[in-house]
Amino acid sequence: MANILIKHICIISFSIIFIQLSLYLLFGTYNCCDSDTLHPLTNYLSGKNGFSSIPNKTMLRPLGPTLYTPFVFFLNTKDAFAFGNLVFSISCAILFYFYSNMILKNSKYSLFSSFCFLTSLPILRFTLAEGLVEMVLYFFWVLSLFLIIRYYFLPKKVLSWQVALIGLVSGFSILIKESFGVVFLIFLIYMILKKGRVELNVLVFYSLFFFLPILANSILIYVTRNFTYLQWFILNLSETYYHFSIQQILFRIFISFTFLWLPTLFAISRFEKDKKSRPLIYPILLSTLLPILIWPYPHDRMIFMLFPSIIPLSVIGLKIYSKKMSKYLGISTNIIEVGFVIMCFILNYCFLFLTKYLGIEFLSLF
Repeated sequence: MANILIKHICIISFSIIFIQLSLYLLFGTYNCCDSDTLHPLTNYLSGKNGFSSIPNKTMLRPLGPTLYTPFVFFLNTKDAFAFGNLVFSISCAILFYFYSNMILKNSKYSLFSSFCFLTSLPILRFTLAEGLVEMVLYFFWVLSLFLIIRYYFLPKKVLSWQVALIGLVSGFSILIKESFGVVFLIFLIYMILKKGRVELNVLVFYSLFFFLPILANSILIYVTRNFTYLQWFILNLSETYYHFSIQQILFRIFISFTFLWLPTLFAISRFEKDKKSRPLIYPILLSTLLPILIWPYPHDRMIFMLFPSIIPLSVIGLKIYSKKMSKYLGISTNIIEVGFVIMCFILNYCFLFLTKYLGIEFLSLF
């Protein structure tokens, strides 16, 4: 078992390095709208800029650029973000492997889940960005869900430090992206689902550690900038779904997972008949829909926060569907499954190629 685990971790790591190095040599890195807001904090922490250069909204979400600071000491800021994205994408893919294995209980299909994650279009795009911290965001997102599900669903002795750890990880997650506020609701959903009631002592203990980093950062911002999270929220009320057409939103939903939606829908239809799997699968799908409802900007990087539920479900659907296709076509299930992942990767790569190399913006077509 240990040998298989090490083998799979090595496969994941070298695959990401190979894919991202290939993309870097072909396309290089690219600038994005968040570079001007995230780089100043990283430069300040590395001694390159003054404190006044940091925008207020960056101070509200300081953890992402802070974690990229060590890379600035031996790389320029742009390359440091690209290299940091590679490091965090490897960490996230490995963590996602353990998360998937906890749900699927199958190392082979957990490896498939990691490949579906690292070859998806958002991941291929974000790891080349010079000013996005999405890979840190996804790492903390998976870590929060992993700890919550492990706490409630794996048979073990419940310890108070586990609740404290979940609270701290969830709280620090909000210092990356405010949409992570839904983690509090997710913790509550699983508590009610598993215990059948709200355990006030556990909820209060969790809340203390959840709000601790948020409160500390709020005090720091108010003292140094006279700025609050409420002011930031009011400034962003104008961001609504009405800025986008239905076609654009549907297109962003599609490119987030492309063909993975097909086996996902197939798996959901099967789990409707599987009473044992409902308590674990459906809450994951429901809870990861919440960030989209809170954050009113239907960007594919927000929609992609569904991946902790969509990808394991798609692998389950692929597993069931490949067995049926194997009997019908007379070929190995492994060939069907590998072929499907390769097909998704090629499609995602084509989207990336057309968007970056030919300068085509797909949303302009709708």
